[in-house]
Amino acid sequence: MKGRVAGNGSSRPLPNAVLLLVSFLIAGCNPWGQPEPSAPGFSPGISNTMSGGNGILPVSQGGTGATAAAGARVNLGLGTASVLDAGIAAGNVMQLDSSARLPAIDGSQLTHLIYPVTATLWHDQSKILTGNPFWVIHESNQNYSVGAQQNTPADGDSFSDTFPLKGGSYTLNVLGITYSDKGMIDWYIDGVLFLSGQDWYTPGVTYNVVKSTPITIVGDGLHTLTGLVNGRNAASTNYFMEFTKVWIQ
Repeated sequence: MKGRVAGNGSSRPLPNAVLLLVSFLIAGCNPWGQPEPSAPGFSPGISNTMSGGNGILPVSQGGTGATAAAGARVNLGLGTASVLDAGIAAGNVMQLDSSARLPAIDGSQLTHLIYPVTATLWHDQSKILTGNPFWVIHESNQNYSVGAQQNTPADGDSFSDTFPLKGGSYTLNVLGITYSDKGMIDWYIDGVLFLSGQDWYTPGVTYNVVKSTPITIVGDGLHTLTGLVNGRNAASTNYFMEFTKVWIQ
């Protein structure tokens, strides 16, 4: 490229540096040989070399190597979870809560979990379903020195405990106190009656009574034991049911 600068009726050749600058500007580059923002294919901070000259930036240069989302996910090694929402709704990727714990979900279809083969249920921690709150009593003659019973009691009182257990055949044991004011109780596992009319009446007080019965647990998972007061011995004066604990083994 040649040029002249005119002035006072005379002219002289343009300096080489000016000619070089003009050449870069005509080519759409800055003085350092990099494309200007207005130049076709310009991407700030990224080499202007495109794959095959088709305007697709390869992964090696910070692009996706594709023109569609599906192809980009493949090239970037993203799996099917990349198109799912996080949460606890159907079809979501599981999201921990704010305390980094699993949220409350139905885990009945979880597999390959290791479930315990024993369970201990302290009666003062049972959930009352029907009737008055527990009266927790210090019983110095009773193992563990504690008993719990609903007060005031009534026919139809009920409570439950939920626990994890591996499916199988077990023995259910109830540690309690018999007396002249105790009632009778029906026991259910997962809503199915397995023992009816267990009688806790005796004329005088007896501590550390253990009543045992066989029980079948169907399936691994969470199970619910329910006790329902159902009548009383003809000689009993009330419907109290004073227990310390239930254990399954």
